Amino acid sequence: MPRFFVPGHGTMFTLALVRFPPTATKEIQYLNAKGALTYTDIAGDPVLYGNLPPREISMKDVFRSGDSSKKFKIAEGQWYRYAPSYVSPAYHLLEGFPFIQEPPSGDLQERVLIRHHDYDQCFQSVQLLQWNSQVKFNVTVYRNLPTTRDSIMTS
Repeated sequence: MPRFFVPGHGTMFTLALVRFPPTATKEIQYLNAKGALTYTDIAGDPVLYGNLPPREISMKDVFRSGDSSKKFKIAEGQWYRYAPSYVSPAYHLLEGFPFIQEPPSGDLQERVLIRHHDYDQCFQSVQLLQWNSQVKFNVTVYRNLPTTRDSIMTS
């Protein structure tokens, strides 16, 4: 446990950075979804990948329930730098877990910007968007308490 000194009536400030878990339950690894793999798919060669244009893939390649008509481009070899979040099937139907149930649309703005209604389950109140937090500080605080005489003399 960390120890620190708090003079007098000290105040402890806490800063918390909240990161929403963008976990999609229907996301799959690109290479697992692809049928026959080519040398370019599995090579991992930076010289080869650097000379190739971005690859156009469909939403069906990365989401189980994706639309095959919606296409987007990714850099070659990007599938090695990214691993989809895994959600156990036992958690899919439980309430209170912030999983995104729908794949993103083909619209670039919706894929890049956060849609707040996807994260409504994370908050205690949808109206106030209050995030639920439970925190315990494991610290020992030492205070320099004045003697009785010093307290009487300063009053």
